[in-house]
Formats: sequence, C-alpha cells, structure tokens
Amino acid sequence: MESLDLLSTYKDELATLYAIDGQFPADNEAAGLPEPEQLIGNYLKQAEISERAKHLTLGNKVHPSLVRKIVSVRPLYVYDSTD
Repeated sequence: MESLDLLSTYKDELATLYAIDGQFPADNEAAGLPEPEQLIGNYLKQAEISERAKHLTLGNKVHPSLVRKIVSVRPLYVYDSTD
C-alpha cells in the first residue's frame, strides 16, 4: 500500500523510539515526523501519529468512496514470540 510505504522511511526511527520508551510516540513531533499535512501521496491526504498509532487519512487520487476514510495502524508486540 503506497500510503504505508511513505512512512517506511521512518520505520527505523519509530522502532528506536519504541525500544527506548517502551511505547509508540505520542504524535508526529515526538516521532520526528513532519506535520501530518506534509506527509502526502497519491492516495494519502495526511499521516498522523496520535493515540500511540499511525492514522492515515485517504484522499487525493483514491476512489471517491474512500476519501477521508482513516486507516489506523497500531504496533503490536507479542512477548515470547519466536519470530
């Protein structure tokens, strides 16, 4: 998904912050990301970190039925996982 790929640039930084703090950053500033409206793409209107999750607001060239829909991605850590 193009919208998630745009944030992959920040994957290592987010993982480092999680390792240090034991939790996902609270907002874009804490994560070292640009302001939400500055993270855009063909199908992404903005990307915001809030409530300890990534919230991707769809827009621009996305199908009209998906405009302003939000996809939220929350990190999950499974203790004692072998993967």
